[in-house]
Amino acid sequence: MPNRVEGNRGNQSNRDGQTLWAEYLVELEHDGYVGEDECQELTSLSRTTRWRLEDKGQFPSRVRISPGRVGWLRSELSAWSRWRAGRRDEPTVQA
Repeated sequence: MPNRVEGNRGNQSNRDGQTLWAEYLVELEHDGYVGEDECQELTSLSRTTRWRLEDKGQFPSRVRISPGRVGWLRSELSAWSRWRAGRRDEPTVQA
């Protein structure tokens, strides 16, 4: 999975480092935590599927916000979505 700066490497030839850096900075300005319901809405993945993918290192890690609450960084979910979109022609990986 790409880090936040890399973005979608499939389009790398069309984008230079400055463009990627600018996109990263815009993401940071709008970064925040996403809760369970919004994460499911954004990814269309069930809690169990996200947990399995996270366990394999194929989904962003949860962040403990408080003793009874976890969330995901919006920027990491956005980077994950671009990464998955760049792999859409590959066979589906079993979660």
